Amino acid sequence: MSNLRGISLIAKDIDLSQRFYGEVLEMELISKREGHVVFSSLDLYSISRWAETLNRDIVDLPLPGASLIIDIESHDFDRILSRLYREDWIDIFSGLYEDKGRRHITVRDPDGNIVALHESKPYFEKKYEEPSNLLDSSPIEIRSFIFESSEVEGLN
Repeated sequence: MSNLRGISLIAKDIDLSQRFYGEVLEMELISKREGHVVFSSLDLYSISRWAETLNRDIVDLPLPGASLIIDIESHDFDRILSRLYREDWIDIFSGLYEDKGRRHITVRDPDGNIVALHESKPYFEKKYEEPSNLLDSSPIEIRSFIFESSEVEGLN
């Protein structure tokens, strides 16, 4: 049996990607060094750092963007939603919608990867009952889906 340890993304602009995942989506920053930023469930690498890590030429690497869908649940959806709309450089891929009592929005990260953001179900169910106990756990949960490029052509 295998388990997903986390997600690593190659970023064209690592500073902008760090701002998106850290400041806008409020992921917990674990460490940062030249060309490599580590969040609680996500590693960002600059293209040059990733090539160095793999001991490969940059031209041998796949280009960043649009082949990964990152699924995130947020315990503070309203705060993150306001940040998404406040930043004019963020591409809102699909507008805000509600399904089964939870709100959802889909955006693209700075490299074109699709980020599906969802209001956390436990938060939604408890937000009027016990709001002080809801942030005891990590504020977001990440799941990812990898698709072949032919499956996401219509999404570009």
